[in-house]
Amino acid sequence: MLFGRRGDSPEMRPRGSAGLDVASLLLEPRREPRPLLLGSARLGIIWSAKSACTTVLLWYLWHRNLLQAARAYSEWPHDFRIRVLYSDETYRMWASQAEAGGWTWLRIIRDPYKRAVSSYRQALFRGYVDNKMSRRLKRLPEAGYSFEEFLDYLLRIDITTCNLHFRPQFHPLEELVTPSRVINADKDDLMQALAEVGLEAPQEPYEALVAAMAEIDSLHHSRPSTVSRGFSAVALTRVDAANEWPAYACFLNDSTREKIAKIYAVDLHRYAAFL
Repeated sequence: MLFGRRGDSPEMRPRGSAGLDVASLLLEPRREPRPLLLGSARLGIIWSAKSACTTVLLWYLWHRNLLQAARAYSEWPHDFRIRVLYSDETYRMWASQAEAGGWTWLRIIRDPYKRAVSSYRQALFRGYVDNKMSRRLKRLPEAGYSFEEFLDYLLRIDITTCNLHFRPQFHPLEELVTPSRVINADKDDLMQALAEVGLEAPQEPYEALVAAMAEIDSLHHSRPSTVSRGFSAVALTRVDAANEWPAYACFLNDSTREKIAKIYAVDLHRYAAFL
C-alpha cells in the first residue's frame, strides 16, 4: 500500500495555477526536471538536481524494470532518462493521464544550504561556468573561483532558467499538486523512506540496484577531507573538486548563508517544515 495521503487537510489540498495543467508540465522539455512517473501505482516523484537525484532515479528505474537497460545504455543513468525515458510511449501515456487528484505525489528535497555547496562542487568538477567566471574575475579558468564568488554569480543570473544543478528545487508542478510526503535526503533515511512507499517488488533483483548505486557512488561522490578550516573565500579548482572535499560547514558562514537565503528563498519558504 502506498503511504497515506493527507488530502483531507485544507493546507494539503491541490492548488490551482492559471495557465498550467499537470500534463503540460510533465511533457514540456523546458519544465525540467520533469517528474518520474509510475502510472501502474498512480505515483509521481518530484525531484531536483543535486538532491539525491541519481539515487532516486536508480530506484525508479529498478521499479520499472529498466535498470539493466539504463546501465547498458550509459554508465550515467541520466543519459537514459533524458534520451530514452521521456520519449518512451509509456511515460508519455502516464504523463497525459496524470492528475492533481487521484495520484500520489512524492517530493524529494535537500537542505538548500548543503545543496548550494554541492552545486558549487559540481560546477567546478564539470566546468559548467568556468569561462563565465574567468571573464568576470579576470583570471584563467584553471585558477578556479571561491564559493562566495559562485554565490555572487548565482545572485546575478536568472536562477529559474539557468543550469539545472543551480535552479531552485521548487517545481511549477507543485502549484497544482500537493505531495503526500516530502523526504529530506539530508535528514531522512532515503532508501528506507522510498521502501515505505510500498510498491510491489520489480522483476529485477534488489542486488542489481545495490550494485548500480555502489558504482555511481564511486564515480559521483567526493571523498571527505579532514581539514576543518573555512573555505568560503578560497578559490578552488576542478582538481580540488575531483579529490578530497571539505565538509559543508567549512563553506557556510553568515555571509554565504545570507546569499543562499536570497538565492533559494522560495525553497526555504516552501519546505520550511521539512528542513
